[in-house]
Amino acid sequence: MAFEELRVVDENELENLVIAHIEAVEPGLVYLDHQRKTDGGWLDVLCVDGDGVFVVVELKNREDDTMFIQALEYLDYINENIDRFASFYTRKLRHEKKEIEIDKASPPRMVLIAPSFSDTLKKCVKYVDEDYAVSLKQFKILRIKKTGESAPVFIDMSVEAPQVFEEPKTLEDHLNKISNPSLRELCLEVISKIKSVGSDVEVQSREYW
Repeated sequence: MAFEELRVVDENELENLVIAHIEAVEPGLVYLDHQRKTDGGWLDVLCVDGDGVFVVVELKNREDDTMFIQALEYLDYINENIDRFASFYTRKLRHEKKEIEIDKASPPRMVLIAPSFSDTLKKCVKYVDEDYAVSLKQFKILRIKKTGESAPVFIDMSVEAPQVFEEPKTLEDHLNKISNPSLRELCLEVISKIKSVGSDVEVQSREYW
């Protein structure tokens, strides 16, 4: 089956596609509202996940680092008013015959949707507290050439966990900290020559590798 990728120019178009295919963004995700006014602006899409946790969805039709700050502002607004919003949207869901209980005790999550994400944004996201989880979703709009039908595809983008520094304790630990292979080999050669001076010579690791 042949596909072609379409370019989304308008963010309203992208928003409509996200709402119409909300389960494709994340299984179990249920749409609640869009363009909800907050103290920091207009929240693109508000959802609740399968565990009843609020999900703030911020989307852009281009790479944009500001989307992370925007999403944080919207998340803060929802978190500060979570009891009121939980009551309001629980009633709304029941009116729509959806038996979902919103979890007021759990902090909201963020989902960022864009065609790509910069290294800067990825670095910022990895330092967000794990209680306020952030998911990055790269989107593509594909159309079946034969039928003309189109739909969005959302791809999970991995976010590295922050590196935890471990103090090197042995000579081998220090050597392993040297990422350049040729430099590491040179250090090994120097150490070997120092050791060859005499059996009573001991090579010690210093505080800073």
